[in-house]
Amino acid sequence: MMYFVIAFAAVLVGLLLYFIVNTPIFTVQEQEAVVIERFGKFSRVLGPGIHFMWPLIERKRKFTKDGVETDTVDQRERTVDLPAQTVITRDKVQLDVDSIAYYQIADAERAIYSVDDVIIAVNQLIRTVLRDVIGDTDLEQLLSGREKINERLKNQVARASGDWGISIRRVELQAVTPPASYADAMRRVSEAELTKRAAITEAEGKKAAAILEAEGDAAKIQRVYKAIHDGNPNDELLRIKYLEALEKIADGKATKVFMPFPSNPGGGRAGDFGSSLNQAIGMAAGFDAYSSASKETASPAESKEAAAPADQTTTPIPDADKPKTVRRVVRRVKKKPPSTSE
Repeated sequence: MMYFVIAFAAVLVGLLLYFIVNTPIFTVQEQEAVVIERFGKFSRVLGPGIHFMWPLIERKRKFTKDGVETDTVDQRERTVDLPAQTVITRDKVQLDVDSIAYYQIADAERAIYSVDDVIIAVNQLIRTVLRDVIGDTDLEQLLSGREKINERLKNQVARASGDWGISIRRVELQAVTPPASYADAMRRVSEAELTKRAAITEAEGKKAAAILEAEGDAAKIQRVYKAIHDGNPNDELLRIKYLEALEKIADGKATKVFMPFPSNPGGGRAGDFGSSLNQAIGMAAGFDAYSSASKETASPAESKEAAAPADQTTTPIPDADKPKTVRRVVRRVKKKPPSTSE
């Protein structure tokens, strides 16, 4: 009888110790999950809260996470910061690529039963996909289309890990380091591109300025033209303005000046311009009869020359006297306008 009591007490102590170690009542924290097995087979997945499991016939499923054995599945978003690895692009350029991935365990059952260590498996998968994607991409595309490469990496990793019960959030290239020689070449190309853009911008600015200046000159000419014609100018005013133009033409360093006499500057006949110009100069000098006197004393040959087109005449003017003569004539014409009684 004594032995029976001792044996019964030992069984009770053993059961008590078992229940203490494998308590059937436990709590699952937020963003965690626990897989329960019954008689060694999958039974259910328990989420956050207080739960009970049958002793002796049920247990928590243990698995390896990042090399450590545990029975709790962490369903928070995880970050995998992969070390830099050497890859080769499609155009045979060797690069050092540093990448990072964000994922989350969405299905605890598949994450435990489909792969031995889901975290290590994800790390290896990302490294493999990264080599494949960059090996199928040119360096120029890799440097200029980083977002497209990231999206491509994410899609391929998600497709390959679809049976593991994980959700791939993002896969990003943090740094792409080309060889030193290629980096120097890229720097020169970048500087040349910036110089090209600066030259184009400067040329476009000059073009726009020239267009605006031309439009301003055109508007100015139109306003002057309108003002002159609205004022109904007479021949004397036109001759004075013509002399002012000659002053600007003569104000240079050349020793010869081609006088741009129009065929009909005063509104009369072609042969009258010489006498009209003489009359304007004579009026500026103070003797209005200069024009009529020159007509009376001129020979037939001289009259014929006066009637010739004046735009074919080349009049040499000394460099020292050229601007002074025309300016003096213009000033005197402005001071003494011709008398209307003449």
